[in-house]
Amino acid sequence: FRIKGIWLQDNNLQGTLPLEMADLLFLTSLRLGNNELTGSIPKFLQGLVYLQDLQLENNMLDEPLESWVCEIEQHDLRNNLFPCHLPECCSKAGDGMCEPCVAGFFRSNQYYFIGAAVALVAVLIGVSVLAYYLRHRRKTLETIPLLKAPQVSGNIQE
Repeated sequence: FRIKGIWLQDNNLQGTLPLEMADLLFLTSLRLGNNELTGSIPKFLQGLVYLQDLQLENNMLDEPLESWVCEIEQHDLRNNLFPCHLPECCSKAGDGMCEPCVAGFFRSNQYYFIGAAVALVAVLIGVSVLAYYLRHRRKTLETIPLLKAPQVSGNIQE
């Protein structure tokens, strides 16, 4: 068989592109847009000499983009997580089909932001639970009659 096209847009595909795709020597069109692909656009795609159409828009590809993608006649790589310094052919200076890129500060600190957000949520939950407990405890204490010491009348003599 000579597979010439793979069109699997909008299929909730996750992970990276498999190495076995390098064996698809006659592939002319690869359309995997609107999925959840991660990692990089594999270098082996460059070796697919008949590839003329590469559509990987709206994924989560996050490795640096190499300039060989500019050799592909039709490409749409928009809305991924590529670091800035995109190849000129598909940056704003070119056709814009790789934009937007993710600035270095957010890329290098994204896991800190996620960790801080999780910690903040945990603290808020903890404070809410503590406030509920204290409020509930106070109501409970108010409903329990306090023990009173017996009243002694008269003088105490030794």
